[in-house]
Amino acid sequence: MISLIHLSKSFLEDITKLNFNENNSALIFFLKQLYDDDSVYFVGKKNILEEIIKNNLIDLKKINFQKNYQTLYFISKKAEWLEMDLSINDYNIDFYFTGNNDAINNINYYTTKKIINNFSVILKKIEKNNSEIFDIKLKKGKNYYLYDNNEIENFKKKFSKVLNISNKIIIWDQYIPDNLARIDKKTKQLGYGTFSDDYIDTLKFFENEIFNKLNKKIFCEILTMNKLEADWNYKNLNLEKIFLKLAQNYINQLKKTSSKLLIKNYNLDSWDLLHSRVIVFKDEFNQLICYCVFEPGADFVKKKHKSHYKRSYRVRNYKFTPGNRTNYGLMNSNIQALSNLDGSELSNTTNN
Repeated sequence: MISLIHLSKSFLEDITKLNFNENNSALIFFLKQLYDDDSVYFVGKKNILEEIIKNNLIDLKKINFQKNYQTLYFISKKAEWLEMDLSINDYNIDFYFTGNNDAINNINYYTTKKIINNFSVILKKIEKNNSEIFDIKLKKGKNYYLYDNNEIENFKKKFSKVLNISNKIIIWDQYIPDNLARIDKKTKQLGYGTFSDDYIDTLKFFENEIFNKLNKKIFCEILTMNKLEADWNYKNLNLEKIFLKLAQNYINQLKKTSSKLLIKNYNLDSWDLLHSRVIVFKDEFNQLICYCVFEPGADFVKKKHKSHYKRSYRVRNYKFTPGNRTNYGLMNSNIQALSNLDGSELSNTTNN
């Protein structure tokens, strides 16, 4: 979805010394590509960069070093810059750019020289990091589902990384109501659905394993549509009050995260407006940072005994696909259109 690239002091200092007039122009091309890519975030202390420019200003403004000055200047002006101190938290950095004199042998570390010699390969790695699909596969154990810890940790890392630069996460899954609740065909009563605990446990997972471990507070909005309304019994037997109690219990699972659940009235014309489930990340100005399409639902945490699932106890593969940046405008428009529909709004009881 995004890449975080840490620019070390030694890397920035190297830029002040390079001869761009005779060679090393590949580094300028490389950094320009990263500068123009709003899915790439430079990470570091900007005051260090400003100090390097200030201390070398006289030399940098000489004819032979004007490109060095321009390169450092446009790095400092990149909108996607994160002011972070890595001594406090590593923030799930993806790539580290460091000076030639730093002796670090790590696959994610690139010296100035290594970047110049391998810039096209590194650009491909960054693109892959932004766009690669990731999964959570549930295998059938003897009595319970089994998870791959590496997949879970990868999921947590990718989501934590984006949330650390977000102010809001929006989860759209139009099938939440008819998974939280079901109407018994015989008794006409409304009760918990087969996968209701899975949706609840998944929401708890988001808070306990991701939201609570961030270095900031975020707002969580869950957006859905109530297809239960298509059942004749729902309104004619006044089942809405019971459903809203179940829905309130669902959003109340977020104990420490400010959140709301928007349940839109069932609208056949709008049902397919955004058929895929998506998770959208927005910044403090309500601008879309990135989004992720996921299937088959927001219920990948399954803790129940296999007897609870009966015939539906089978291997399950939850796939998360980063959204294409060319579709950001359309995605933003679709989410806004769904948000504007009539419906019910439930907030959790947190005081945060």
